[in-house]
Amino acid sequence: MILVILLTCILVNIDAFLCAFAVAFNTRLKFLKILLSSIIGFTLCLIAALFAINFKNDMNLNLDILCGVLLILIGVYNFFKLKKDAKVTNSGEYFNYISVGFTSGIDMAVGAFSLCLIYNLVFVIPIIFAVGQYVSILLGFLLSKNNIFKPLLKHSYFSGLLLAGIGIFKILGLI
Repeated sequence: MILVILLTCILVNIDAFLCAFAVAFNTRLKFLKILLSSIIGFTLCLIAALFAINFKNDMNLNLDILCGVLLILIGVYNFFKLKKDAKVTNSGEYFNYISVGFTSGIDMAVGAFSLCLIYNLVFVIPIIFAVGQYVSILLGFLLSKNNIFKPLLKHSYFSGLLLAGIGIFKILGLI
């Protein structure tokens, strides 16, 4: 049971890692803002878990298209915003952290919904998923600050293009 939950946690947080990697090129690392992203993910997971426990039926939640569209919109926003002024403001950083929280939180919610149909762990699954999301976002940020990716920092449009690409892959069902 715990192995299934941990593997699902890793799978639903892959896009949190990728999104954090993408937005980190133009955003400073702030642990409290990552916590904000994880709180959003936890809240979405908890709502889905409570929904699953209260309405145990075979409802089909296909939210990949919604996640993909959100990522494309965030990518387009980052592309044009950063192209205009290469510096990200504090409100822009909050927008990036919140958008990572929502887009990965939707996947987490679907995973929590599915697992709560099987296991009645309404609070445990969202906590595990939120911790996994925090670690994934942190690792994505830390990886983007590696010297290997320094040449990409001079291209302000990279973050937006990467996010839009992730959104397109999500819509096509490739991740």
